[in-house]
Amino acid sequence: MRGKSLLIMAFGQSNADVHNAGPRLEAPPLEDPRLVVPDDGHGFRGLMGQAPKGPITGFEPFAPHERRVMSLTAAAGARVLHEMGPEAPARVILRSGAKGGRRLLGLRQGAREVDGLLSTCSGDLSPLFEAFLRVTSEVCDAAMRDGPEVGAIAFLFAHGESERQMVRAEYAARLGGMMDVTADVLAPLGLPMHWHLVQAAGPGAEGAGNAWPNRLALADVATARGDATLAAAGYPWPLEDGVHYSAEGKALLGEALGRSIAAQLSGQPRTLPHPVAAVAEGARLLLDFAGEGPLALDHAPASGRHGFEMARGEVTGVRVDGRRVEVTLAEPASGPEGLSYAWSSWAKGTRLPAIPGAALGGGGLRSAEGVASILLPGRKIYDWVPGFSL
Repeated sequence: MRGKSLLIMAFGQSNADVHNAGPRLEAPPLEDPRLVVPDDGHGFRGLMGQAPKGPITGFEPFAPHERRVMSLTAAAGARVLHEMGPEAPARVILRSGAKGGRRLLGLRQGAREVDGLLSTCSGDLSPLFEAFLRVTSEVCDAAMRDGPEVGAIAFLFAHGESERQMVRAEYAARLGGMMDVTADVLAPLGLPMHWHLVQAAGPGAEGAGNAWPNRLALADVATARGDATLAAAGYPWPLEDGVHYSAEGKALLGEALGRSIAAQLSGQPRTLPHPVAAVAEGARLLLDFAGEGPLALDHAPASGRHGFEMARGEVTGVRVDGRRVEVTLAEPASGPEGLSYAWSSWAKGTRLPAIPGAALGGGGLRSAEGVASILLPGRKIYDWVPGFSL
């Protein structure tokens, strides 16, 4: 990527860098002149379903013009530049094609038709998706004209809060189909493209939990495809309300995504720790996790026992030894089926204990070793285990 531009293009709902979590953090890496945005007047947040103000003819520095709103893509770009050092891109172009509150598919609300991210009510490609593809191509064309040209595209996908009912297999198929269309339409660019997926966090204290099939479908998509990575669990990063990340949350999540992008561009893609084997031994469930290095239990807010719950039974304890996790139950179990982590549901309207800045359906299982944040001194970025259900 040295001597080339990297395009970081977000897509999804409001947490895909269109939510107004501001003001921007004061951090020197966000002042880097290599972070740029298209010059069409839409900055990093993009069209958000509106008509464009004008064409993209070039790029302007991110720092002087984008101080009112914290940017997820800028945090990711800053981390890429930090991680890659001498091999870093010459510049990182930041943009989002997202629109808040949209499902993948269009739906009818009375007499009103609401386009989805992927399709309209009639099944045609959504104008939102078409605009996302068009702007991606326009950015690459503009970079080709004024140099340095784009050498790779990193798509950040953050979605799910509006798609809580679609079954797991369908969501995986729809999302995979969207990626296929993207690859086909943008094939003339001749560029490597990779999707970095964020597993939605879930709501705060007055939601109904985060046991949404789409959250599990992301791991299916990443496992099945060579152009996608489950890059981050959404629950550890601070929220400012029941759904949206705060400026700090965007910064930390952005850095986690930047690490994923840098690793993939360097040919050493990262894999978040995830269970690969589970057996029952009486009242103990033994889970072995893939990933690098040992795991640890954090005292972050979590439902159940560090985020672990059993559908038929009570979890009484959790212990970690390297990459093996031992979950103890109140009664013996015939198998691990029914065990979940960071995957909870409760009656809507239940007033649970409020934990400021935390998604309640989270967990405490993460990598033992972290790296220092470059945007928030004293904070660390860990690899958190995504939610799962056995």
